[in-house]
Amino acid sequence: MKRRTAAEPGLESIEGFIESVGNAWKKEFDAADARNVSLFTRMLILSRMETGFWTSALGGSQRNAAEYYVLAILYALGPQTPGALNIAQMQTSGGLTKTLVRLENAGLIGRKPVPGDRRSFEAHLSPAGRKVAKRMMSRLRKAMREKLEHLPESKLKRANQALDDLIRIFVD
Repeated sequence: MKRRTAAEPGLESIEGFIESVGNAWKKEFDAADARNVSLFTRMLILSRMETGFWTSALGGSQRNAAEYYVLAILYALGPQTPGALNIAQMQTSGGLTKTLVRLENAGLIGRKPVPGDRRSFEAHLSPAGRKVAKRMMSRLRKAMREKLEHLPESKLKRANQALDDLIRIFVD
């Protein structure tokens, strides 16, 4: 395999990178596989950008993205069981447990038993957790607005529809 020492043409931009990856795959595989790779390359790049967005919007914080996501869910939806949080969080049960323990140890959430199920509990925001979540949601709302303010409503709707289609594909 040839070792590359300089950027291939088009690698100066994300679009050029995606095109270069697709073209490289076309040399090795059929066009359908190359098209699939282009989609997955876009999703990978978007996931990295999304992580960067959260980090930037919530910068300077002691909390990580998983902790903020739990706080946001509890702020928006109220008390939730770990099972419900796991659906939204897409973490392993062990990862979610660690997240909940960190938030509980920080005094941001509490646990209440679920009536009729002595093994389960609901996580809820403490007063301090509500203040942190409210401040975080305000920062996120502003960052989201700034990021998407120039995107026409019709494109936003199409993007949501396309992402919904992808979510359904991965859930199946």
